[in-house]
Amino acid sequence: MNKKNFLQGLGIGLMSIASIEVINKAINENAKRYKIKYEDGYYYTWKEGSIHYNEKGEGTPILLVHDLNVISSSHEWSKIEDELAKNHKVYSLDLLGCGLSDKPDITYTNFTFVQLLSDFCKDIIKEKCDVIASNDSSTIVIMANHLNQVFNKTILINPASFDIFALETTRLDLIEKKILFLPVIGTALYNYYTRESNIRSIVSSYFKNDDNIQETIDAYYESSHINNSKGKYLYACKKCSYLTCDVRFPLSDKKDIYILSGSEIGRAISNNYEEVNPNIKVTTIDNSKLLPHYENPKDTLEAINKIL
Repeated sequence: MNKKNFLQGLGIGLMSIASIEVINKAINENAKRYKIKYEDGYYYTWKEGSIHYNEKGEGTPILLVHDLNVISSSHEWSKIEDELAKNHKVYSLDLLGCGLSDKPDITYTNFTFVQLLSDFCKDIIKEKCDVIASNDSSTIVIMANHLNQVFNKTILINPASFDIFALETTRLDLIEKKILFLPVIGTALYNYYTRESNIRSIVSSYFKNDDNIQETIDAYYESSHINNSKGKYLYACKKCSYLTCDVRFPLSDKKDIYILSGSEIGRAISNNYEEVNPNIKVTTIDNSKLLPHYENPKDTLEAINKIL
């Protein structure tokens, strides 16, 4: 290759990267729908970054832990946290890498979030509390309690399958993680995953009836792009199975474990949890799917109040 061709190729490559970066910045700017209430809440200074959280009400403490998904945030609890705060002191946080919390360039593991929840309970709540966790967050809640005994009653809303928790990181996963961590290309791949049409498809799958979910889609879209799409680091680690942990043994001897299951989810996963620990009590929330606390808050609150 002669010098002229080399310089032309280099120029084209640099222009392509610059174009991708312009697109990345435009996507982040477009994501600012302001469904997330920036002015509300507090920040907990943790060793890996600032953790945004809300604190409401008075009474026995409850910690709300949203789904461990890069598009999720404490907005997930917006339909029930005020009602819970009438009788409890309610804490809802954005997990590291999500929402308004910091999104550092680190390798996120299950133990990262176990440490976060344990430290948050010790430093902010300062006493054992009840906890409500959504979907994939069930594993970090179970492990935090197993290792540090920070929770009293544990409510798991549609906990994820044991099969997902048991996945292992492969060599291909290691390569994919490195690509997703790249400054421009990795961000572009992340922005493709978190494009509005894909989030609409994901969020629609969470609901039995998805006729009026635009506000939810906007909140998830915005949450995934806050802080210049740096949620890609959490996304990469979760996609490449760095967050998995088999919780069957830690779960097997625990008491005060409750599952709330959406009526459109099916009973297979709940049955698996009951097989591991027969003391687990399952309640089905009618007219709901993955997020009964958002889709059917009335019945979800009634079930929670009976437990607490």
